[in-house]
Amino acid sequence: MLKEIATTLAEKGETYASEASACGLAERAVVTMKRVQDSSEMMDDLSSIIAACSGPSASGDRTSTLTFGDHRVVVKEGALADGVGAKLWRVARIMCERMAKDEGRMVRGQTVLELGAGVGACGFLAGKLGATRVVISDYVDTLLLNLRDALALNMPAEESEDDGWTRANTAIRFIDWEDAVGAGEGGGTPAALDGESSRAVAPGVDAGLCFRTIIGTDVLYEWPMVNSLSSCIKQRLEPGGTAYICNAVRDQAMFDALVECVRSKDLLVTVEALDVKSTRDEGWCQEDTYEGGFVFVTITHT
Repeated sequence: MLKEIATTLAEKGETYASEASACGLAERAVVTMKRVQDSSEMMDDLSSIIAACSGPSASGDRTSTLTFGDHRVVVKEGALADGVGAKLWRVARIMCERMAKDEGRMVRGQTVLELGAGVGACGFLAGKLGATRVVISDYVDTLLLNLRDALALNMPAEESEDDGWTRANTAIRFIDWEDAVGAGEGGGTPAALDGESSRAVAPGVDAGLCFRTIIGTDVLYEWPMVNSLSSCIKQRLEPGGTAYICNAVRDQAMFDALVECVRSKDLLVTVEALDVKSTRDEGWCQEDTYEGGFVFVTITHT
């Protein structure tokens, strides 16, 4: 069925693809893609469907400027072949809007770590909102290289360090959440992460380095991430610090397990259900329908 849809979209042209996009086919394909990463054939068909529905932005690099209050952030998106993390998703916008409205409590004067950054919109904004130090992290080689390019676009006047991986108060770094599991948080199976990593493209983060604030968007879509994500937050969050996670709840049982796993590590958790209206904002990939909707999670290390 997927192959038939992909073939039809390719053969029928732009008008047919526009109708399919208006019906939400691209969003449904993205949700499915995140669940079938073990099937290369299905992944290829889904990528073709998303590319046909999304137009040129799905097939290659695209640079855009986002505005939040008085602050502008430049993001560089990659191709869907680089993984869904190469695109800019709605939950990142929600997080950025919160940060811009509440910069004093969330990031100003804080050390900030963005986990699973993707295109890094939230991390770059944190640096512009007055964070003392920001580490924007990911696991996938292509995403890390893309983030290094975006760092130069956001801070062109600042001198670079570490071959371009650090500028002023912001650094791009490699983090594998599973390393926290291996550091005394119990065993686990590595998550089926979205993309490949050589573990050698970008500098890493010292195991003992902790942060006052951790942010993350759309960071849960595989069961092994329940333990690895919660272990990484426990390892990297300073006592008295706070982590903010904005996520689409694709699987309610998985999300509930994450909350319980975080609490089992002696961290306090509050969950806020978000009323997110369906929109078609240009420049943002949209996801509308999920089992548990959208949530904003606050995690405190007491």
